[in-house]
Amino acid sequence: MARLRVVLPVLAILVGGCTGPDVADPTPLFVSGAVPWSVAIPSGWHASTNRSEPDPRLRVGALNTYITNVQYSFDQLSPGPNSGPGASEKLGPSAVVVKVLLLWYAPDEPIEWNPEGSSTTIARSPTGWHDDAQNPGWEFRERNVCLADRCVSVLEWHGPDASEDAIGSMERMAQSLQLEPGWTDPVAQPLATTNHPNRPTKPHVDVSVQAADAGA
Repeated sequence: MARLRVVLPVLAILVGGCTGPDVADPTPLFVSGAVPWSVAIPSGWHASTNRSEPDPRLRVGALNTYITNVQYSFDQLSPGPNSGPGASEKLGPSAVVVKVLLLWYAPDEPIEWNPEGSSTTIARSPTGWHDDAQNPGWEFRERNVCLADRCVSVLEWHGPDASEDAIGSMERMAQSLQLEPGWTDPVAQPLATTNHPNRPTKPHVDVSVQAADAGA
């Protein structure tokens, strides 16, 4: 059976509605119906979102957004923080990456996202920096960002030649992430059917967006 490929809408908008000589350039905001989060992105940086295919043989499902200062679209086979070699070759040694990760179970079912309680996003303190065992010279750290009882993992990851400015931007992005209290997994919609009238057949999401230029 051919794999059904689904591209979900992604929107990069600008934060702030005021303009003028005394107003700083607004920061583009990554907003996508494919994920339950938004994050401020510096102009010229790039974001790509992907998710695992609905396979009951997987231990968990994974929904990821990657934001980086280089032109690169991540997929399931890409290098990652302590999870795959080749980062300097594919991204370059000066790259920095913010990875947002949501795991869910069962991996062949739509994501249930129903935070109960506070509507305030809370960013936990990050871990210390760790050496990436699979990518010499690269370092990463991780923090949890939570909305009530639901949390995602936010990883900061940079190469050996990353600039202090880029690393600072990466940290500010990780701190800016906001989780959405009212989000419905778009894959929950009946995209196609097999023997079951209410379940889609192997949807796959592969979304890329370049943050809009704030001066445009």
